[in-house]
Amino acid sequence: MGRPYTGADYTTSARKLKLRDLLREGVLHMGEKVEAVLSWGGSPTVRIRSTYLPKEKFLELTYQDQDGTSWTQRVELTTLPSNLGRGEVVYFLCPRSGKRCRILYQAYHSRGFYHREAFSYRLYYPSQAVGKLERANDRYHRAEAQLMAMDRTRKQETYQGKPTRRTLKREKLLSQLEELDNLRWSPEYIPKRLQAVLRELL
Repeated sequence: MGRPYTGADYTTSARKLKLRDLLREGVLHMGEKVEAVLSWGGSPTVRIRSTYLPKEKFLELTYQDQDGTSWTQRVELTTLPSNLGRGEVVYFLCPRSGKRCRILYQAYHSRGFYHREAFSYRLYYPSQAVGKLERANDRYHRAEAQLMAMDRTRKQETYQGKPTRRTLKREKLLSQLEELDNLRWSPEYIPKRLQAVLRELL
């Protein structure tokens, strides 16, 4: 038996199985069966056996808990035509919910990797755990970090005389930052105690 629930888990702290990483590292390769080992910073490892054939696509995971107990899990794969009209996009089929997804999570001491919505307890995005008064600040700082990351990359603003998608996205982020900056200083997001102090000063 796994350990009992002890608090909320988050997508950032849960172990993740990402299809993008498996494809990039060659763990999934069309027409082949591949064996690999994944680890998360020295924690117990997961041994993966992948089968990626035209009529048979799945993963077999073997994992050992910290108490020495082992478990295995089979994860089916499915494909859909790419919206670009070339090739296919691969998806996990969650063993518990049957939903298609590109990331599976191991959370709440589960013996297996599942879709984010397949756990008995909610698996939170970090922004969902932020209190109401901090939401505007949180959104502002995330948008600001995204803008700073964009500014560290190449800065071609036009292509064939038209703004690039990066330029349009940057302009949208700048507009959002201005709106969020105004919002986080609005009365709705100022703590009530501070509101009372401000009223006394006025």
